[in-house]
Amino acid sequence: MAREGGNGCRDPKDVSGPETKSFPGRQVAGRQDKSWRCLCVAMSLNLVLVVTVLSVILPQVLWTSRQLRTVVTQLEGKVALELANAGHARDTLRAEMFRQLEVPWAGNRSSCQPCDAGWGTFWGSCYLIRPGNYSWRQALQACEQVQAHLVIINSWVEQTTAWIGLYREAQEGTYWWINSSALTYTNWEPGEPRGEGPAPGCGAILPQGAWSSFSCSAKELACICERRQSC
Repeated sequence: MAREGGNGCRDPKDVSGPETKSFPGRQVAGRQDKSWRCLCVAMSLNLVLVVTVLSVILPQVLWTSRQLRTVVTQLEGKVALELANAGHARDTLRAEMFRQLEVPWAGNRSSCQPCDAGWGTFWGSCYLIRPGNYSWRQALQACEQVQAHLVIINSWVEQTTAWIGLYREAQEGTYWWINSSALTYTNWEPGEPRGEGPAPGCGAILPQGAWSSFSCSAKELACICERRQSC
């Protein structure tokens, strides 16, 4: 028991009063506060680390991206230049081929029977363009009427705008010349020829010179007739 003085006051040496005792709830709250502080410090350190890493890496990534864009732009320019040069070389080669074909034929032309009036002559054949709105079958008959056939194209120099002697049977995808020979030279427009169909398909030359496939019953173009020149 704590001793009391004569005035009823507690002995000053006695410090074991209830206000100085520890409680479990206060100890738990203290430990929780300490854990939260540690967690906040750890998260802050991680955030600082992430920001530091990004500040080092991000400029390098941006620089690399700019360098790659520069390289791609240079390559695109180089490819465009090479394509332009290739196109020029192709056109030059075609012109030279045409010239070389015409030179020997000019020397032998006098020994061959001239083509009929209205027909053109090229490299041993006579050609006739018949204007009109023919279907492919009608064009075939129109050429047969003048002892010729729809033109069979074996080189780029023969092209103009008209039906040509190119066809495929119904339900088939392979095109043939009307003399049953396979195609050794082609100049199909991109995406052509269209695939198999329930009706036969026929070929024509478009204004730009590329070939296209049409329904044989379409009345779209003139026709070119071809027959060998007698020499």
